[in-house]
Amino acid sequence: MPRFLRYIPERYERTDRLVSAIETSRVAQRFIWGDSDPISGSAQSERIQQRFGPSVDLVSFADCSHYPHTERPDDVVQEMLRPW
Repeated sequence: MPRFLRYIPERYERTDRLVSAIETSRVAQRFIWGDSDPISGSAQSERIQQRFGPSVDLVSFADCSHYPHTERPDDVVQEMLRPW
């Protein structure tokens, strides 16, 4: 199992690099989040809002967990396309 969870230490090792890429990007960004995810649900979406401020483009689905794109695919596509 630890081999499968390698991304967790990588996330910690590369946090500054990953966050910097998001913060300095000129590309339109939209976070689509499942708030019922037991690992990174509503607490993580709150951290995204705190980190990036009130202008962050964040769509949260209260009734979705880790895979909103499989749990509510039509809604996710609609939200992905909404800015355009």
